Amino acid sequence: MRVSGVGNIQAMEDRRVATAATRAQPREFEIFFRQEADGVYRALAATLRDRELAEEAAAEAMARTFEAWRRVRRYDNPAGWSYRVGLNWARSRLRRRDVARRLGPALPAETSEPFDGQLHAALLALDLDQRAVVVLRYLFDWSQ
Repeated sequence: MRVSGVGNIQAMEDRRVATAATRAQPREFEIFFRQEADGVYRALAATLRDRELAEEAAAEAMARTFEAWRRVRRYDNPAGWSYRVGLNWARSRLRRRDVARRLGPALPAETSEPFDGQLHAALLALDLDQRAVVVLRYLFDWSQ
């Protein structure tokens, strides 16, 4: 019978810790998802003013957050990271829509309803970057 060296014992311990951490990650993400997914969706919907696009963007953001959870979970604001991923994804989608409009028949109009007529008009007067800042800071009270 051969006795394991200290290096082998440490390697076995490292694998055990890594395995336990891997099992814990889905549970951590599930908690994060339950707490933050709706807020990320609402922030995207208010910024984009298109509920359908916001739903798709939030779903994509949460999927990408799950994929990167080992890294993202250590961030100060994982929900903010998810929001930004969703916003970037939506911008890409909007750019593709613009190209499609120039090349083919018009797409159906956005169907989201304003939550306040004057606020809706003021938000639409801003470009997407400015609108994102106003929505997150003043409507969702996120920190700077």
